[in-house]
Amino acid sequence: MIRALFIDLDGTLVQTEPLKAMAYARAVQHVLTLPAPDMRAFEVYREVVGLVREETSRHIVERLALEPVLRPLMAGYGVARPSEVLTVLRNRFCRRVNSAWSPGFSSPR
Repeated sequence: MIRALFIDLDGTLVQTEPLKAMAYARAVQHVLTLPAPDMRAFEVYREVVGLVREETSRHIVERLALEPVLRPLMAGYGVARPSEVLTVLRNRFCRRVNSAWSPGFSSPR
């Protein structure tokens, strides 16, 4: 008897990579207090699509020279590295987008 089934549909039903890229762009917008999402983060994300989020965050922090801005925020977010601040914010923005969609519905392609 089958008790569980695991299927990896990431990117099959919903195009998640643009959503993740926008979450990083919104996170950078937040820390730099920009009026709009930072599209540089969107472009830098494209360089590392497929990496785990911690490595992706480190890459974005390095490429956009965000460490001086993120370091003072570490204690407030309860993290040990500047890139982890970006990861926390990225996760928050991703959850907001995901919660906006009802289960059973996919995003438009």
